[in-house]
Amino acid sequence: MADVLTELAVMLLLAVYYAIPAYVANGLAVITGGGKPIDLGRKFRDGRRIFGDGKTIRGFIGGVACGFIAGLIQLLIAPYFNEFIQPLITLYSLNPVISGQYQLIIYTPPLRAFLLALGGLTGDLVGSFIKRRLNLERGRPAPFIDQLDFICFALLFAYFITPISLEYIIILIVLTPVIHLLANIAAYYLKLKSVPW
Repeated sequence: MADVLTELAVMLLLAVYYAIPAYVANGLAVITGGGKPIDLGRKFRDGRRIFGDGKTIRGFIGGVACGFIAGLIQLLIAPYFNEFIQPLITLYSLNPVISGQYQLIIYTPPLRAFLLALGGLTGDLVGSFIKRRLNLERGRPAPFIDQLDFICFALLFAYFITPISLEYIIILIVLTPVIHLLANIAAYYLKLKSVPW
């Protein structure tokens, strides 16, 4: 049982490590944001804003840049992270999901970092578009849309460069709502967000 839990912990660690550029982009778009909204105040044919004031040009560019930089940092620390995780990988080398993909996950190519960040914030825009169509105001919670839009698009964008196995995708889809909730609660208490969701 302990072996199964350790194996799952390794897979969780690798999955989150893979998605760091998307998480950073999504989280820091709030901090780097402000200024002109991406939709420039335009309305869709239903009379509602396309995205709303919460999605800004500066936030989008800043978030993508921060996610890309996070990926470059991952590339720099990859040898050290590899040294840390290698004993666990060796222990579970019979699991092809771990042994077959850990090098692919650890060494983040700059293009993958960029695509994860870009995909993440594109997904966030799509989620915002859907929320406006559902007549949900900015800041209103939309279960699953808020938590999964960015990670699904990030994985889709990066899939064409470095596809990861279905197991890691499932882990990220299950884990991301929890990470999203904790990050939003932290941002709320740090006065970076007006609501804790």
